[in-house]
Amino acid sequence: QEALAYRATHDALTGLANRAHFQHEVERELQTLDQGLFGLLFIDLDRFKQVNDTLGHDVGDELLKEVGRRLTHVVRSSDLVARMGGDEFTVVLRQLRSAQDAERVAHKILNELIRPVEVGGHTLHVTCSIGVAVAPQDGRDITTLQKNADIAMYRVKHEGKNGVQTFRRP
Repeated sequence: QEALAYRATHDALTGLANRAHFQHEVERELQTLDQGLFGLLFIDLDRFKQVNDTLGHDVGDELLKEVGRRLTHVVRSSDLVARMGGDEFTVVLRQLRSAQDAERVAHKILNELIRPVEVGGHTLHVTCSIGVAVAPQDGRDITTLQKNADIAMYRVKHEGKNGVQTFRRP
């Protein structure tokens, strides 16, 4: 029973929370908004497809596992790291003191992921694009919050990748 529950809530490759578990946890955080802010980071690895295409899926899978380990290492144990699928990860930053704290953590993640990764005899240099949204100011429901973090992440991609962008209303 425990093994089934774990598989239903965790990504098989990385062992991180999966999309369903992530969404459940965000819904739970949204129900307790009166207790303070929380941040949502949307992380997309830059040029990950090139790794899979040139070095193979085994190397790509090992890279994803290492990214998961590094993300978990950077954030607090009370935060939640999830793999949404492919090369997309999300982080729920609980009990923030200010919206700027979410951006600070995103920069720490950027600096952690830029360190070279040794995988299958290859030294990989990974960068990522991170979008930041903070509840309640950037959304009071999961759809809006995710959409705004995604919009911020795509702004980073559009501006050249390897950066952090906090959602700003147009």
